[in-house]
Amino acid sequence: MLTASSEKETKLRALELSATDFLGKPVDLSELTVRVQNALIVRAHHVHLRTHSAMLEHQVHLRTLELAESRKEVIRILACAAEYRDSDTGFHVIRVGRYAALIAEQLGMNPDRIELIEQAAVLHDVGKIGIPDSILLKPSELDPEEIEFMKHHCEYGVRILRGVP
Repeated sequence: MLTASSEKETKLRALELSATDFLGKPVDLSELTVRVQNALIVRAHHVHLRTHSAMLEHQVHLRTLELAESRKEVIRILACAAEYRDSDTGFHVIRVGRYAALIAEQLGMNPDRIELIEQAAVLHDVGKIGIPDSILLKPSELDPEEIEFMKHHCEYGVRILRGVP
């Protein structure tokens, strides 16, 4: 701000309105030169910070995408492990995940929620990993005691997903 006014109120009002510097007339050329240089340095720092901030935001975005893909891969691997324990169902967990996603879509849920529901549904039988082969792979009908034991696969699934042995 360059003005002939020397009133304090004028200076204060100019600064309140976003003036970053204030020079009075007549202008001292050496003072003007130093102040312009300082303003250019401040501007360069602002540009650098904005550029650096944008770069960091981009890196965070990329890392977030990597983590999301990693999470999907872990879910796929766990679902695959559950399928290996009970392969007679022919990709049952994948089908349940797709059905859950289709239902969520028909209910008008947002895409992120639909994806989360599908991933959770895919893991609904992961607890079968904890069921003994003698029950899980039994070729004949389960007796009442085995049925009760089989019902525990939900609890095992919760513990597996929470990382609790």
